[in-house]
Amino acid sequence: MKKRDQFHDLSLSYHRITRLNLQHVHAALEPIGVFPGQPPILFLLSGEPGLTQKQIGEAIFVRAATLTSLLQRMEKSELIVREQDVHDHRKMRVFLTEKGHQKTGETREMLADFEQKMFVDFSDTELILFEALLEKIERNLRPQTE
Repeated sequence: MKKRDQFHDLSLSYHRITRLNLQHVHAALEPIGVFPGQPPILFLLSGEPGLTQKQIGEAIFVRAATLTSLLQRMEKSELIVREQDVHDHRKMRVFLTEKGHQKTGETREMLADFEQKMFVDFSDTELILFEALLEKIERNLRPQTE
């Protein structure tokens, strides 16, 4: 098999796994009122409250327009609040509400169960190798800063 064909096959497998992962996660999250794109924001804000929209977008690799829609939906669902920065009134800081903290915990539990299922037959060595390979793919795909 040519290397180019092998790359294509690997890429297709990676795409299928990513789609399956998203389908399972989205189906599990919907009943608890958390929707696609929201978990990374919940997790980020639980560790770093008060980030600006720009900081959130940069951290999770989401375009400004997409992030605006996500944050509006989260605000409507009372998962977050946006507050004006006390030092720079042009900036809005984003914080989790009490409900947002609760949903973050529920989401973490659901994902932990899902991840346990996903990696059930992996040895410690396989997990370490898989993580290293994913990190390598991420480095290859990240935009190069000059």
